[in-house]
Amino acid sequence: MVVRWLAYGLLVLGLVFPGCHCGGKKALTVDATAPLDNQIEVPIETTIAVELSEEIDPVTLTNESFTLEDATGARVSGTVTIGEVPDVAVFTPDEPLALLTAFTATVTTAVMSIRGRTLDEDFQWTFTTLDSAWGVSETIENIGTGNARRHQLGIDPEGNTFAVWEQATGNRTDIWSNRYTRRDQWGEPELIETNDDGSATRPQIAVDPAGNAFAVWEQADGDETFIWANRYVVGEGWGDAQPLQTGEITNARNPSVAADPAGNAIAVWIQRDLFSTGELAWASRYVVGDTWGPSEPIDPVAPSLAGIVTEVGMDEDGNAIAIWTRPRLVGKNIWANRYVVDPEDPLEPGWEGAVIINDDDESSTTDPRLAVDPMGNAFVVWTQPDGEREDIWTNRYEAEVGWGPQELLEDNETADAKEPDITTDASGFAYAVWTQADEFFDNIYVSTYTPGAEPGSEWGTPVLIEEAFDDPLDDGDAAKPRIAVNAAGFVFVVWEQPWLDWLSIWSNRFEPGEGWDTAELIEQIERAGKSPQIAVDENDRAQALWLHSNDRELDTVRTNRYE
Repeated sequence: MVVRWLAYGLLVLGLVFPGCHCGGKKALTVDATAPLDNQIEVPIETTIAVELSEEIDPVTLTNESFTLEDATGARVSGTVTIGEVPDVAVFTPDEPLALLTAFTATVTTAVMSIRGRTLDEDFQWTFTTLDSAWGVSETIENIGTGNARRHQLGIDPEGNTFAVWEQATGNRTDIWSNRYTRRDQWGEPELIETNDDGSATRPQIAVDPAGNAFAVWEQADGDETFIWANRYVVGEGWGDAQPLQTGEITNARNPSVAADPAGNAIAVWIQRDLFSTGELAWASRYVVGDTWGPSEPIDPVAPSLAGIVTEVGMDEDGNAIAIWTRPRLVGKNIWANRYVVDPEDPLEPGWEGAVIINDDDESSTTDPRLAVDPMGNAFVVWTQPDGEREDIWTNRYEAEVGWGPQELLEDNETADAKEPDITTDASGFAYAVWTQADEFFDNIYVSTYTPGAEPGSEWGTPVLIEEAFDDPLDDGDAAKPRIAVNAAGFVFVVWEQPWLDWLSIWSNRFEPGEGWDTAELIEQIERAGKSPQIAVDENDRAQALWLHSNDRELDTVRTNRYE
């Protein structure tokens, strides 16, 4: 997998610089450098190399004789080695370099040739790394046994990323994962469940700030379906998958999972009630240093109809909010329950009790999405028809206060709005995205919630972030938007939209103080790109993930990274 920011560094390692090797010189000279002096837009994942006029004495090549500093004079940590030819010295940074930053490389007079010659004086050159941009898209799975589906993405604050997906294998589906690290890039796909009794499907992923991860999914086992989980520990890898329920159960499905900063986690799912004809929302909690606790219902007792979907989020103290939908005789309600950590006994369950958070008794809600901020506030968005069109609605949970009234998020009275998503940052701002139809196509709109604004005006005017093409005949419906934000308020949105003769993946970015950029294409090859996901780290680096039909007509998992 060759990507933009790797190509340069890999080239340097095998590079033989031009220039003479004049052994008769009384002093060493520098014949070439990489990057070049004053070069700009240097990839951040690169190596720094210098060619001298004679073969280098390896003993004299150290982290003191060959250094790299940023513009403030801070030393960059790294490894110094002899290159593939003996007159080339190579400095390899331990971490990718900072974006849009000037660096100075220095080779001192302490470096000596095998003939005992040195430079007349320290030699320095400078270069500047590239600015933030999307890279080149790449495939992260080539298993080839069948279609990949239901892909999900999780990221830690440093940008280490997990992808999970469902992979068809013969007459069943399995759960696979791949992991990206800042140093090693994407690895090889890994099977994280090995139960062959039936298909595994609908994986979800959560990543804690230390880079550990939790994956959950549905697993068919004979006549029933269970919820299974696996945990990734940094330095150890994935463990053994295990079911989250014990005893007799039926028809468990639609799991969701969240992790808190301490590394605890909560999983929620829908499961048939043994004592009625309906289904309940259930939950299990993972405690660091222990294991998954007993599963328990968090729903009112004995519902008459089935639950449908679940979502869960956690705040910085480990409190959680779970939501799910359940049909009524007419329409569907959104239910919520809150888990409160008991500081006296963190193992004691603390679910407060389920409540309905949408107050329409006739309409049918769909597409509910949840976001929980570090302070414990939460936002839910959903689609709800009014008899003539579909609208986007929202409700907010205020920590220690409770749920407010539901609120219409967009007031377009002539066109449908659908497919919402929601995210919230560390300052309490929230960003909702959805598709909104005009007379020709579906477009992408975003609205921002500003905490502390005048009551009734917290949600701002929706903003179109996906511009129409110059030729309307080349335009098409924008669909399936997903949104993510980091603690500093940098927001990324991705969506699928036709481009020329194929469906592809687009993105836009919001920078605090600057506003929204111009939408851009982030998939460079033809054929279908669909159902994107997005995650952003605390350094404004983002990963996008989507499905792509390859030349064999199989859906594969592809990605692109914003640096």
